[in-house]
Amino acid sequence: MIFLIDVGNTNIVFGISDGEKIINTLRTETIKEKDFDYIPVLKDLLCQKEKIRKVKGAILSSVVPEVTKKLIEAVKVIYKVDTILVDDIIDESLQIEIDSPGKLGMDLKVDAVAALKKYPSPQLIFDLGTATTCSVLDEEGRYIGGAIIPGLKISLNALIQATSQLPMIDCSIPIAEYIGKNTQDCMRIGALYGHALMLEGFVREIQKNLPKSYMFH
Repeated sequence: MIFLIDVGNTNIVFGISDGEKIINTLRTETIKEKDFDYIPVLKDLLCQKEKIRKVKGAILSSVVPEVTKKLIEAVKVIYKVDTILVDDIIDESLQIEIDSPGKLGMDLKVDAVAALKKYPSPQLIFDLGTATTCSVLDEEGRYIGGAIIPGLKISLNALIQATSQLPMIDCSIPIAEYIGKNTQDCMRIGALYGHALMLEGFVREIQKNLPKSYMFH
């Protein structure tokens, strides 16, 4: 089995792969404190699932450098295997044509490579996490740029923190209307539909700025 680790700014997602598909996933909060130890956290998470044996290796993607080394060490302690960084694998397989190719985030590289394996180019890729990112691949599958947008949760939290009377809301509650009748519904509409319409707008405007032959899939 292969241990997969995706380190984001808000959460760390662990996956267990049998080589063909992911058979188990686990999630924990990303803790960035300097002295935080991930070994007991990882042991506790693994105990929550059926016992995982015979881990042959680990692959890690991270956008949080201060956590990367700690997780590599934790995997070494628990499974006695080395961890491969996705950057070491991807850099040779993805052609990046931006101002500073070496500064492109590992998450964006992974998005692009995965999309290229599954869909034809050109492509417009959105990844909704702590930040909402947009990546553009040209007809040859080259990474030619994109956009970084405050994520839905960050935007909503900023709104709540900067106002005196707006409450915390649960965005998982379905809302079918575009016109709210109370504060909570108005906020849900603004957060969810506002974000969705923004993405649609990006698709439309990026399409306008590219050759007519670019039809995104």
